[in-house]
Amino acid sequence: MNILLGVEITLQITDSDYLVYGIDKEFLYENKNIYEYTLEKLYKLCNKKGYLLVQAHPFRDDIQLAPLEYIDGIEVFNGCQDEVSRNDKALEYGKSTNKILTSGSDFHRIDDLAQGGIITEVEIKNIKQLVKILKNRNYKIKQE
Repeated sequence: MNILLGVEITLQITDSDYLVYGIDKEFLYENKNIYEYTLEKLYKLCNKKGYLLVQAHPFRDDIQLAPLEYIDGIEVFNGCQDEVSRNDKALEYGKSTNKILTSGSDFHRIDDLAQGGIITEVEIKNIKQLVKILKNRNYKIKQE
């Protein structure tokens, strides 16, 4: 199993959650108050660095749908059993956009284990490879 660094950030201004793929620890040290950024500022910073910014579970209660011009992708499956993620609505919405679609387990309890993710034909060994696979859409969505 390869473990890759990634983050989920809740922006204070919207109280919505975003996944960042490609990030490194230096970026986090340089941006200690990243949760205070606007979505536009976060997107521009991620774009400049070559990271991907994905809106997490966009149809949970109290989540604001992100303007499409400030995200690279949409999490269309979330395996967390504690939350009402409305995955069907997220998938329908995601397919109506030209954005990258992702799937995650959002592992909080044992029941959440391995509920989501992506399936690739190659083993992903580093975060840059994951970003490239996502950008090229060279994967399938896993959704239990």
